[in-house]
Amino acid sequence: MIGILIFVIGAIFGSFLNVVTYRLPRKISLLFPRSSCPHCGRFIFVFDNIPIVSYLSLGGKCRFCGWKIPFRYFFIELVSGIIPVIFYLKYGFCMEFLLYSILSMILLVTSFIDLEYMKIPNPIVIFGGLTFLLIIVLFNPNRLIDGLISGLVAGFLMLVLSLAGKVVFKKDAVGFGDVKLTAMTGLCLGLSSLLLDLFLSFFLSAGIGIVLIMLKKVRIDERLPFAPFLASGTFITLIWGKQILSFYLKLVGLQ
Repeated sequence: MIGILIFVIGAIFGSFLNVVTYRLPRKISLLFPRSSCPHCGRFIFVFDNIPIVSYLSLGGKCRFCGWKIPFRYFFIELVSGIIPVIFYLKYGFCMEFLLYSILSMILLVTSFIDLEYMKIPNPIVIFGGLTFLLIIVLFNPNRLIDGLISGLVAGFLMLVLSLAGKVVFKKDAVGFGDVKLTAMTGLCLGLSSLLLDLFLSFFLSAGIGIVLIMLKKVRIDERLPFAPFLASGTFITLIWGKQILSFYLKLVGLQ
């Protein structure tokens, strides 16, 4: 029953995340006007704005003009419901559940914005950083120093990569938005999980990048959006991080 409630609340937040994903890059108010079809401009009925259910009942199309609603609307609402349930089952009701659920939703939004616009909006990073600081201070202030150090280390490492990319490739290999987003993620994760997260994120980025180059979907000199890989690496770290580290330590004979 609790899991169902968490799923419903997460999906409702996912509906708002869709608003953020669409409006924030276009510099439209998140509150006004009310939701409307991007194609025909007609205002959406309340009963057509129910997370997940409305998309399915409408067959993924606008009631008025038949415009095909992007699948990402359904995907974001569904994932926003599922991920908090997964964190609840793993961590229970605690600070980690709250932190990681919010972090995952932020990374979900930034992933889709980065995929479409190749940029990370500053308001999202600022909101995330301030929110994580507030939660840590309220619930576990002893973790504050670790979080700040982790955030600084993450930002510094990404900044070095960004500067090195400009020197070696004469262009941005890592965007400054990625630097800020990774620093925010490090603040939430803490130092113990940060290095694994970065390794997985870059491993996924390199692996998928090579596949896309081989399939001629991207050029070898083309920069990929990093936020989706950071989001994937972070989720893997939060769910299976301890098992991965234990496996590695056994592999090298340190455990």
